[in-house]
Amino acid sequence: MKLNYFPESAYLELFDNIGTNQPNYSKKSNDWVAQIFGERVYTKESRIDASLPELNYADGEYMNVVAFYSAMREKLTPKQASNPYLWAWLTHCYYWKYTHERWSKEEMSEDMIKQRFFCSFQTKNPEGNRVGFLRNSISRLWWFGYLTYQDDAKKPYELTELMLSNSDLCQSVMERNFSMNREVTIGILSAIKEINDDPNMRDVGAVNNGDHYEWRPLCKYINRYGGAVLLDTLDRQEIKKLAYEFLMNYRKRNADLLDRPGTKAKEDKKESKPIKDMSLKEFFESKGFRTIDRRPISCLWVIGEKDELEPFVNEAKSAFGVKGDYGSSKATGNKNGWWTKEQK
Repeated sequence: MKLNYFPESAYLELFDNIGTNQPNYSKKSNDWVAQIFGERVYTKESRIDASLPELNYADGEYMNVVAFYSAMREKLTPKQASNPYLWAWLTHCYYWKYTHERWSKEEMSEDMIKQRFFCSFQTKNPEGNRVGFLRNSISRLWWFGYLTYQDDAKKPYELTELMLSNSDLCQSVMERNFSMNREVTIGILSAIKEINDDPNMRDVGAVNNGDHYEWRPLCKYINRYGGAVLLDTLDRQEIKKLAYEFLMNYRKRNADLLDRPGTKAKEDKKESKPIKDMSLKEFFESKGFRTIDRRPISCLWVIGEKDELEPFVNEAKSAFGVKGDYGSSKATGNKNGWWTKEQK
């Protein structure tokens, strides 16, 4: 089949009327899209010939990335994958059911709609932006695949699986200035995987009872390194070497921090439970956040800054169907966090 897309006029009409249409984005049916345009033509046929795969939210994001990117890897170029009109058609039309199931449990604010149904993140620009393409419900599946797939590996999606194993790792790698450079993302993830595969070393991840993530300073370092050296001139092996050496040196410099109680060696690690078997409190603690549980009298508090908590709060809303808000309280020692009264 030939893929469709929204012409500019239809796309802008939807984008400019997000506020008016906001309640429609929480509906199970997308009939409202056709009703808005009536007898007007609101889609065009592209030259891209591809068989779109079935996507299932219950399969998890990794499996959907594999399904979508495998089907579209040779069908789209990065330039074509930077067309917001294509992705908006897919989210509003062909993949409405998947997009609704994946994100509808979140509060469908105007900003959330711009991110998940269009490609605009923290911008009024309807054409979208770099991070926006990594937040759109469907374009993220292609870009996550493109930026982590290894043609020459026995398991070409092994870095994709690693990156999507932790929401904070995914955000740390993908939402940096270098994120659209696949040599850089593959290099960073390859270094992390090499350490994780070494039985004599602790996995790269949360340390000190989850107060600290090793990949955050690593990604900041690579980002700063790009200010002095053009990262586009380095290949994935050079990036891998940089990342590996940084992590080894970082562990030496911060031995006291990394050796505190709660930083477990690899042999002490326990297999984490699937989300469906976790309580809400267990979910946030598995992501490395400190919680204060005063339910049922008061609230469950998750301690952290909003920009740090947001991806995990959104994941929790989707997985548990909960509501809450950001703030601070005497219960948290006036520290910022997210709270909910939901008994889950």
